[in-house]
Amino acid sequence: MGKEEKIDRRKYIKYVGAGAAVAAAAAIGYGISELTKPPPPKPTTVVTTVPTTITIPTTVVTPTTTPMPTFDWRQCKGESIKVLGVPHAYTLGLEPSIPEFERLTGIKVTYDLLTEMEWRRKMAIDLSTGAGEYDVHAVGLSSIPPYAKPRWLEPLDPYLEDPTLTPPEYDKEDIPKRLWDQVRDPIHVDHPILAVPAGYSNVCYYYRKDIWEKYGLNPNPKTLEERHEQHVELQKALRREGITDQYAYVTRGARGAGMVDWTFALYLANYAEEQGKHRFPYLWFDEDWNPVFNDTQGVEALEKYVEHLGPDVAPPGPAGYDLYKVVESFITGKVMAAQTGTDHQPTLNNPERSVIVGKWEATWVPVKRLELCSTWIWGFGINWASKHKKAAWLFILWATSKELMSKIGTRICPTRLSAWEIPEYKQPIPPIPPNWVKHTKWAMANAEWICPFIPEFFEVDDYISIAVSDAIAGARKPKEALDWAAEKVREVLKREGYYM
Repeated sequence: MGKEEKIDRRKYIKYVGAGAAVAAAAAIGYGISELTKPPPPKPTTVVTTVPTTITIPTTVVTPTTTPMPTFDWRQCKGESIKVLGVPHAYTLGLEPSIPEFERLTGIKVTYDLLTEMEWRRKMAIDLSTGAGEYDVHAVGLSSIPPYAKPRWLEPLDPYLEDPTLTPPEYDKEDIPKRLWDQVRDPIHVDHPILAVPAGYSNVCYYYRKDIWEKYGLNPNPKTLEERHEQHVELQKALRREGITDQYAYVTRGARGAGMVDWTFALYLANYAEEQGKHRFPYLWFDEDWNPVFNDTQGVEALEKYVEHLGPDVAPPGPAGYDLYKVVESFITGKVMAAQTGTDHQPTLNNPERSVIVGKWEATWVPVKRLELCSTWIWGFGINWASKHKKAAWLFILWATSKELMSKIGTRICPTRLSAWEIPEYKQPIPPIPPNWVKHTKWAMANAEWICPFIPEFFEVDDYISIAVSDAIAGARKPKEALDWAAEKVREVLKREGYYM
């Protein structure tokens, strides 16, 4: 890292503040390190990174001081743009409305949705090479520092401040300032906004309320251990009834940055706080950037995480469960409870895919502090190399507008406050569970990002995820796995100049 880009931990935490606490502060999120395949259980190769030596164009959008009497949605008529994203709630929710945008603006849209791993790989290549294949990129919270450092995402403040590009009725304040702060560049002193918050999520606990009622289970256990005991009892009850193809619980276990570690981070934070040794944001590194996630609390957290995905509660092969497999297992009735993101609500209530519509609820993961439920934001950003930046901005403006967000309503987990006032959410109207609404709105205002929020996130998180997944699979003991990851992470940070 160059001198002006080297992250001073104290200055960094001061900027992120209670926020990173709030914001950096993170999501969820892989990418640059995934340009190579993940190492085997005991890898010896070092993960490679995408080159960062590229020429950034000096032209920027200059704010216009004279307001336009009416907003011109057709100012880029005849242009074509490409959008790259992942099939999550917001991108899926807005997709059917894209023809409306094309009629409104005269802009042709190519809309590509890929799996998270493929999306991160393709996004990294597109941004790092300056190819400019895609004009708009879906941006996860953990992508902000890696792509902020080389300035691969266009600063959006000039667009938001220009009345010819953003009309007053867009109402930027309808998206909480807290969310805007989370998508700012944490590296450079100007801290520009790099993405517009579009979809929200955090880690929550889904359970089958019909099953909980049948067996008299407590939907709000006080601790992770108490919750696990319930899972054990539930699976025993299922087996007594001769049900052998259903299981009590599952959560993420698959390797890949932003995959298993997003849910494991809650355990790490929980046991660190219980022991009183260190609090967020010092879960992963000390003041001098030395890894500490392999200390006593980290090992205990991983031991518990592995135990809570044991064969007495979880389906076979939990180390292979990514977020999609977790959700699929829950909506098909294979598991009775799951720990994953709140933004999967639309899938859980999709009658074409889900057999549990109207049968589920959501609540907090029983960690020491509820704020530790790990916030996440999906946003839209503009490729620095795009040749259609104004047209790209018009798409983002429309995609995050009050009108569209309220229209697609229950198909998303919105970032706009006004979208939470639609009848289906305000009541709420079945099959929207009331506790899901309460939980998500509270988390959006209070949840912290608790994963590493640094430019080297993809590599660092990749190694940590391998360690956690290996421990779940039984390939290594938790202590051995975390020690290996800590050494690999130290090598990454040493290479990047974190140590004197």
